[in-house]
Amino acid sequence: MRILIVTHFFPPLNVVSSLRPYGWAKAWSAQGHEVHILTPAKYAYDGDSNLDLSLESLEVHEVKYLPEWMTRARPETGSTSRSRRWQWAKYATRRIRSALGALGDPRNLAYSPLVRRGQELLAGDRFDFVISTAPPPFVHRVGRTLAGRSRVPWVADYRDHWDYETPPGALRATIRRRIEQRRLRRARLVTTVSKGLASHLELELRRPVAVSYNGYLDGESLENSAKTGIATDTRFHLVYTGRFYPTRRDPRVLLESLARMLRDDPSLSDRFAFDVFGVIEPWLERIVRQLRLDSVVHLHGTVPYAQSISAQQAASALLFVDWHGDGIEGILSGKLFEYLQSGRPIVVIGDREHTEASQIIQECRAGVLLRTAAEVDGFLASPSKKLEQCVPDRACIERFSRTGQARELLSQIGKHIGAS
Repeated sequence: MRILIVTHFFPPLNVVSSLRPYGWAKAWSAQGHEVHILTPAKYAYDGDSNLDLSLESLEVHEVKYLPEWMTRARPETGSTSRSRRWQWAKYATRRIRSALGALGDPRNLAYSPLVRRGQELLAGDRFDFVISTAPPPFVHRVGRTLAGRSRVPWVADYRDHWDYETPPGALRATIRRRIEQRRLRRARLVTTVSKGLASHLELELRRPVAVSYNGYLDGESLENSAKTGIATDTRFHLVYTGRFYPTRRDPRVLLESLARMLRDDPSLSDRFAFDVFGVIEPWLERIVRQLRLDSVVHLHGTVPYAQSISAQQAASALLFVDWHGDGIEGILSGKLFEYLQSGRPIVVIGDREHTEASQIIQECRAGVLLRTAAEVDGFLASPSKKLEQCVPDRACIERFSRTGQARELLSQIGKHIGAS
């Protein structure tokens, strides 16, 4: 088969969203299929571009859509001051961009250049299908346009729901829903990352939605950095890799519990450390400073992917903060599956026992769930003892490899497009 993947996120852009289309591409290529990836050029605005993964056997078509001088600003290694300034700028303008919805996203400028390049590709040998993965939403516009003009089957994948892209107001939300329903009529198949999100999208789109989990990246040769960023000492190191979101994926209950314990027992910093690897948001820095947690909480910033994996494997335990609020179930970060693969015990903070994330972790006997501030306090008082019962079920975990999930997805796609 000849397959065209349309995505904004792809290596070397160092975010977990790059790994879903990358996992598909590597798994399908290993099965003998010819895989092309159509993606915009990466700029400092997008973040660090140091996700060093093999692109061998893949045809990557990276399309520029901003001036040449901005391309040269692309960070190649490490967390750069330029990408850091962009993160601050995006944080400062978040409310304005949220009010504008998708119109506030400069990445929409990539639509026309991507369509032009896609048409050039599709003018050659016929592709069996096009699959686009969103957000950002413009990639579905690209996929739909290319499929319509070339009469190639189109598959639309959602890594997230689109509610956050919609400007506030019931009327605007309704208009956005109608637009999405109309856009997806041409899609042969709609897919997403979890059962909970599939249920939500089925109500919004009024059509069936298939599930393909993100999974963990397997079969990849990673040169794990000896420098994990975690201090070599006898402290219990609770590690978090990824991004926090205020009120949605919020570590406040843990931080407040740490602050209470540290006030009662200053020696806590000799026994416990909370290491965070990922984008450092100003609101998070402010809370850590206000609670005087500098001796316990260590914000490392973004790091290369291999170092992130090394930090997970070196941790005493890993923190997973379950999604909270907005009434939508099934927001499953790809980090959940990396955590499972690491073999380290997972500490889940969430106020509900039966979310999809907590059920997967409990099914694989991989961690403990803390639902209240009192339970968090109890864990911090004796973390190692609380985790003694965690004996991960490797057979359960292996079901969530990206290779396995990608092959299952291709099988579903084949049934819907009539391919073998």
